[in-house]
Amino acid sequence: MSNLNDELLLVFKEEAEELLSTWESCSLNLGSEDTTEVMKEMFRAAHTLKGSSKTVGLEEFGNFVHKIEDLLKLVQTNPHFGTEKRFIDILFASHKLMESWLDQGDYDVAQKSQIISEALQLMESFGGQPSAEPIATQEVEKSSDTPKKAKKPAVEVVRVNKNKINKMINFVGELGTQLAVLDHHFNASSVKSQESKEALEYCMKYIKSLQEYTIGLSMQPIDRFLQRLESSCKDVARSTEKEINVTKIGATIELDKTVLDQIADPFIHIVRNAADHGVEPPAERIASGKPKEGHITIAAEQKSGAVQITVSDDGKGLDRDAILRKAVEKGLVDDPSSVDEDAIYQLVMNPGFSTKEAVTEISGRGVGLDVVSETLRKLGGSLRIESEKGLGTKFIVSVPTNFSMVEAILVNISGNHFAIPLKDFSEVVDLSDFGMQGSQENNFFKMREEVISLYDVNDFLNLEANENYIKPHNRAAVINRSENHPVAFEIDKILGRQNLFVKPLQGQFSEMVGVAGSSIFPDGQAGLILNLSDIVKHQIELVRGQKKYG
Repeated sequence: MSNLNDELLLVFKEEAEELLSTWESCSLNLGSEDTTEVMKEMFRAAHTLKGSSKTVGLEEFGNFVHKIEDLLKLVQTNPHFGTEKRFIDILFASHKLMESWLDQGDYDVAQKSQIISEALQLMESFGGQPSAEPIATQEVEKSSDTPKKAKKPAVEVVRVNKNKINKMINFVGELGTQLAVLDHHFNASSVKSQESKEALEYCMKYIKSLQEYTIGLSMQPIDRFLQRLESSCKDVARSTEKEINVTKIGATIELDKTVLDQIADPFIHIVRNAADHGVEPPAERIASGKPKEGHITIAAEQKSGAVQITVSDDGKGLDRDAILRKAVEKGLVDDPSSVDEDAIYQLVMNPGFSTKEAVTEISGRGVGLDVVSETLRKLGGSLRIESEKGLGTKFIVSVPTNFSMVEAILVNISGNHFAIPLKDFSEVVDLSDFGMQGSQENNFFKMREEVISLYDVNDFLNLEANENYIKPHNRAAVINRSENHPVAFEIDKILGRQNLFVKPLQGQFSEMVGVAGSSIFPDGQAGLILNLSDIVKHQIELVRGQKKYG
């Protein structure tokens, strides 16, 4: 029975996630869409949530939803109450409590009581009456009917489009047919026949399709993720009495569920930072000639092997002079005049860096942009900041679409084989077309009016060249642009292009800078998958730490 209860609870949590997403979406849409239709949808979500929770034995959870449902019913019949700030605040507070309740397995008793009390007071002011069902005025610290925090079901449910499963079944069937053809020719000693060659090509085709669809099983549209970020913006707007409109772009783009789970906290910090520190209060915006409503845009777009998500605001922008003063104070900069414009804004990602005299409870909770940047780096992503004083700031984040597979080029560097993800470089150039300048330790060349530094991967990873290695006369390089300034990495030869399964490094190698993981290459040998953006960032930080600026 215990296993059955765990399965029922798991199914309920999956359903509750969708219902709470609907709840959040409706709360965000109140005032901007037809209130009557929004309230109908929200009431249906609440009613289903109440019934489902009681079905799996979560009586206390169901009773809480029932109390909010009474308020929803009153507003549903009196839609003009739907845009009341107090009503919307209760909806968001209820959503936050229920989400935490289901995730953590318990709830904040004081917060729950306060929400119910505010809901009852609001009903009375609207002229309504609560249902006759009694509620407990005194509660124990934790209710016995809440999901057990220590005993979570071992299996995680992921919803999959049935068409994907049907296609995978079809691929498996076709693969089995072609394997039977190969087996027949193998037994008939005719493996070199045209039919065998065609069967092998089909096998490769179906295996590749199976790989793509298998990885795609955990891919999810980012619409809920973007909605969560919008909700965080609105939460800050209510707390700071600002008016902020949010535009979401790219909701149909898909990311692996694991990626979405791990980038959630960094992005929530970024959007709260934009709403709290970026967008000005209405009076200040009007005084500077701006509309009183601030605007934050969260835009996602597909890049090669990655997704770029940009959070931009039309606020006051970063104060470059204040950043430089703080950088000098912290010993990061000696000569402010030697720091170029782009590098100034990246300084705010240094540990403990802030130009604010006081930390707010809203976005400054001891987690700075340095932690956000480091978290994204560990995920194989990157963060770049652009800003213009008085006009706003952009946080440009690149993240991999998944952690399981990467599309990469295979290269030979000093006799060693590596893989470089396509998302990690913008172009390949022939170094013989350019004249090298600088010293042996600091080579660079000019290309299209740009000065490009030249790095050697082996020097960074402390690897020795293969004993039989002969340096080729014509060498190439891949260009990385992750830090605004282009950097070239020398390669001897491109061996091909391949989709590789990424195996994370273990033990002491797990924190190895510049390496995203390992994989088995087509020749059967294990090789490292490089993270060029990580190498560039590390080198820049090393230079800043040793030489500072100026």
